[in-house]
Amino acid sequence: MKKTTGFLFLTILVFLIAACNNKASETVKSANNKKEMCIEHGVLESDCTRCNSSLVAGFKAKGDWCGGHNLPESQCTTCNPNLALKTESEAKEICSEHGVPEKECTRCKPALVAGFKARGDWCKEHNIPDSHCLACNPDLAGKILPPAGGDPNTISVSEESKEKMGITLGTVAYKNIEEVFSVTGEIAKDTDKAFHVISKIQGKVVDVKVQYGMIVKKDSILAAISNAKTGVLEEIRSDYAGIITGVNAASGQQLDEISSLFTVSDLSNICANFDIYEKDSGKVQVGQKVKVTTAAYPDKTFTGNILFVSPRIDDTSRTLKVRAEINNNEYLLKHNMFINGKIIMAGGRFLSVPIKSVYQVKDKRMVFVAKNKSEFETREVELGFEDDVFVQIKRGLREGEIIAVDGSFLLKSELLKATMGAGCAD
Repeated sequence: MKKTTGFLFLTILVFLIAACNNKASETVKSANNKKEMCIEHGVLESDCTRCNSSLVAGFKAKGDWCGGHNLPESQCTTCNPNLALKTESEAKEICSEHGVPEKECTRCKPALVAGFKARGDWCKEHNIPDSHCLACNPDLAGKILPPAGGDPNTISVSEESKEKMGITLGTVAYKNIEEVFSVTGEIAKDTDKAFHVISKIQGKVVDVKVQYGMIVKKDSILAAISNAKTGVLEEIRSDYAGIITGVNAASGQQLDEISSLFTVSDLSNICANFDIYEKDSGKVQVGQKVKVTTAAYPDKTFTGNILFVSPRIDDTSRTLKVRAEINNNEYLLKHNMFINGKIIMAGGRFLSVPIKSVYQVKDKRMVFVAKNKSEFETREVELGFEDDVFVQIKRGLREGEIIAVDGSFLLKSELLKATMGAGCAD
């Protein structure tokens, strides 16, 4: 009887131990399941609707669904950025090198790249997720932590580095800026300003004083003629200032009273013809100022005014013909010379910065503003009118602020290295 009772007791004890072990095993297994995260999407595997579409109906049934991004509202970091750092413990799990959650850091975990690319969250220019790219999305500065606790929109540059990078500074100030649009054209041959010099006497040409292309003043001596009636040597003078554009006289030539000896053209003001695209035809009117440059004199600007605007669009070229008078008192512009023009539409005095101080990030225009002698911060600006040198600042800067002018591109590259890790911006 004692043996039977002992055996029964032992059997019950073994059964209880086995049951406890199974329960403990299930508890551990359950705990492990709870910790199993979807590496690709950063949520619990048991809640990942992108990996398990059968879960979708359940989330929708309890009203936890973001129709805009096709995933549970409780997982949508696009609509709810704070979800990315939902708990204090998660907030501490930040990649100290790259400033993003460790579980999303593609630079530390290249295996995550495919997942980000698959859902269209990828910046090809900087080779990181678009949702992490501060360079292309400055607004993310408040959502992505700066590496090592720094400000992602600020860069520190020593005096030595500024000198090596060729960084120069400027001041935000009010400047006169003109709104223009560019056109092309050529210098026209204006026959209205070509004057013929007539001999007015019979005789023989003894000496020709000028050549084709020479600049002459009014009353300049052009030739000497022996008067056939008196035998006296008489001088032929120019009644106009200009350039000799025709020479018909030669030594020994016999003349009568109506012989044309020279042509003098007044080119101190010269006409230019422009072809205006039909879409710009409404921008042009008589009296507007125009500035002209040429390949022959790239550093010199010639000024003038619009004299004539054609009342019709050319049937063949579909352009509007416009004529302007250009000041040419140095006689540098020549007939048929190709020119580039800028017709001035409007202008005024505006808060402005040099054009080269502005750099572009996607569709945003940015400027580096000096916080102190060694730090620059990025600032988004809204632009207005611009000329060849300056651009109007409608929003983003204040008069008197100091900005980086030369070297903005290099500063941008250094900022990218600081926010994305060395080598990412090379």
